[in-house]
Formats: sequence, C-alpha cells, structure tokens
Amino acid sequence: MPAERAIYLLPVALFFFSLFFGRYMMDPAETLRILIIGSANTLLDWASSLLSALSDQQIILPSFEQTWGASEQTVIFRIRLPRVAAAMLVGGGLSIAGASFQGLFRNPLVSPDILGVSAGAGFGAALGILASGDPGVIQISAFVFGIIAVSIAYCIGRTVGRGSTLVLVLGGIIIGSLFSAFISLTKYVADPYDTLPAIVFWMMGSLSAVSNADVLAVGPPIILGSLCLFLVRWRINLLAVGEEEARALGVDTKRMTMVLIVAATVITASAVCISGIIGWVG
Repeated sequence: MPAERAIYLLPVALFFFSLFFGRYMMDPAETLRILIIGSANTLLDWASSLLSALSDQQIILPSFEQTWGASEQTVIFRIRLPRVAAAMLVGGGLSIAGASFQGLFRNPLVSPDILGVSAGAGFGAALGILASGDPGVIQISAFVFGIIAVSIAYCIGRTVGRGSTLVLVLGGIIIGSLFSAFISLTKYVADPYDTLPAIVFWMMGSLSAVSNADVLAVGPPIILGSLCLFLVRWRINLLAVGEEEARALGVDTKRMTMVLIVAATVITASAVCISGIIGWVG
C-alpha cells in the first residue's frame, strides 16, 4: 500500500526535477527560492493592480527583494515552468480522456483520439500554418477543427447507428482517415522549404514553444473537463459494464455518452492544440 501511495508523489518529484535541471544548470536551492519569491511577487503585483482598479487610485503593495539576475528569471518563469506545467496538463488531460473513452467503449486499448480529434486538430494546425503561421491562429484552428471532427463523427453515430458505440467508433475512424488525407493534401501544396517543415514539426509534437499564455489558455478547459469526468466517474464504471446494465442501474446512457464525449473532446483538443499530436496516452 505505501508503494501505491508513493506513486502520487512521483509527479511532484518530476515537476521539481524538471525545474532544477536542463541545459542551463541551476542550483536546486536557488531555483526553489526564485520560484517561491518570484511567484509571491507576481501575486503581489496582481493584488496591487486589482486594488488599484477597485479604489480608483494607485496602490503598490510591498514586494520581496529580487537578488537574482534576469537570465535566471527567464529560464525558470518563461522557459521551464510553462513547459513543465503544459506537460502535466497535457499528460494528465489525455490520460483522463483516454480512460473515460476506455470505459465508454469498454476497450482498454482505446486512445483519446478514437473519434478523430487529433486528425482534425492536425489538419486545423496545418491549415493555420499554411494560411498564416501565427501561433495563435494555429492553436485556435487546431482546437476548432478538432471539435468539428468529433462533431461529425458523433453525428454519424447518431444518424446511422442511432447512438450505437460501434458505429460511433467506425465514424471516428472514418473521420480520422478523412482528415489525415486532408493533412497529406495540405503537405502536398505547402512550400517545401518553409511551410512543410513547420507542419511536419508540429505533427511530431513538442512543448518547446509553449508560453505562459498558452498554459493559461488551455488550463481552464482541461481542468474543467477533467473535473467533469471525475464527478461522473462512477457512471463511467457502470458504462464499462455494459449499456443495458447501466440503464438498469438508473444511468441515462445517451446523455452520459454525450457528456463523456464533449468533456473528453474538449480536453484532447485543448491539449493537442499546444503540444501537437501525441501518441497513445491513457
């Protein structure tokens, strides 16, 4: 039992390990001091701005003295911390979404992109790179097309299979293949010296370009979607037994299927839009 509980401490240990070590070596104790004092100063600045806005006069709260250089500040708060936070959000979100889909489809090998969300997001990102190249446009386009792909797959399942999970999975496979073909077409028309490498690099998946703004943008939908799935976890367990058994125990299977698909899709689309396509997680 202690060993099973100790695994919950592993993400915390990896979080600090990732902050301590990297290409730019820093002392762990100094890193912790910068992280704590820097975070406290940021919160004090936010509080000062809020109080100033509420009182219609400038209020400046006292802050802690900063004894480190700008390079250390940049490494921790603009490079390592956003990447580590994004990695935890993306990994945790995809694992929760994948586990939910595994319960819904009663298959332990199901991944979060079973309904085509990753292929749709990939096409959206490729389209954004081809049309603009702006990171914000790429992320929004990836998120929107990921949602569109799952919506089409869900409509196929509802129209053709009348809510059958088997037809829903087949619809997801069809839509995933369709958007994968669109990605290939986008690569074909892209500039081979500029745009094509950017598309390929995005498809490989990376957190190297993640910023604090990206984390703040995708954090709320991933956390809210995960919280939603956590609150209905016992219903997911009942769905894993079978639809008829779940209905016999009072679960509205159609409504619950819709909730699971929406929450898991929002999580996956939010994760993929900043990290690129990631292999089987969950």
